[in-house]
Amino acid sequence: MDEFTEGEDMHQLAVELDAYKNDFDLDGNHVAIDIKSVRQPVALESLNSTGVDLKSGRNITVRIECNGWQNLLYVNVHYADHPPKNVIKQPINLSDIVPSSVYVGFTAATGAFSESHQLLEWSLTSLQSVR
Repeated sequence: MDEFTEGEDMHQLAVELDAYKNDFDLDGNHVAIDIKSVRQPVALESLNSTGVDLKSGRNITVRIECNGWQNLLYVNVHYADHPPKNVIKQPINLSDIVPSSVYVGFTAATGAFSESHQLLEWSLTSLQSVR
């Protein structure tokens, strides 16, 4: 299995919403923060305790926030008609991981299985500090 990140010189950050349980996964309903490898995430949390099921077919809101002043990355997940639940609060210094110019994208894979997901809305706000 090829991984999307492998090696010491990778400069990327991924927030993984995983609805399939691989051998190395916690379960088939989790969120992870990956930097070098999906097999060794820097943060990993099951969504089972939140009541959110990625395969539910319901609209799910995921909010990813980075506080650069405190070097914290937050991942909040909830059904669209429920209040947000903080799933991950991870200390992370983005300047150590990603360069100042980046590409933002989405990727998905299901292997031999079929799934249907829709990205209904997304936004990105970037603030550059003044030196």
